[in-house]
Amino acid sequence: MKFPESCHATNRTLQSGLFQAPQPVETLDSTTLTHLFATVPPERCGIDGSYDYFGLRNRVMHTFERRFGAMNLGDIKLSQRGTVIVLQGQFCDVYLIYELIAIALRTEGTEGVEINGVTVFKSSDICMTYR
Repeated sequence: MKFPESCHATNRTLQSGLFQAPQPVETLDSTTLTHLFATVPPERCGIDGSYDYFGLRNRVMHTFERRFGAMNLGDIKLSQRGTVIVLQGQFCDVYLIYELIAIALRTEGTEGVEINGVTVFKSSDICMTYR
């Protein structure tokens, strides 16, 4: 490829009417980097406040167990995808699902709740096995 004669290389940058010189890159100083890596994002903050990759999931599940008791939750499964809590399981009461969603959304770091594979039973006989 042959460049027009009006183009010339300066500091490894091709400059002409068609090209622009590179802009200076803003560099991060050590205090900015220290601050970035010293803070834990809310979705990665565990129950005790330390870093936990599944911290949001663990905090939501802990709140569920405190509110309802582990036995009353039935076959609930929680997982975390970034700032989203994924709720799965079998329930006897649709209002329990609404309450779990509300609790999860009030937890710091939660941006959304996704519901997958949720089954709500109508029969009280089946429900008794989960309580």
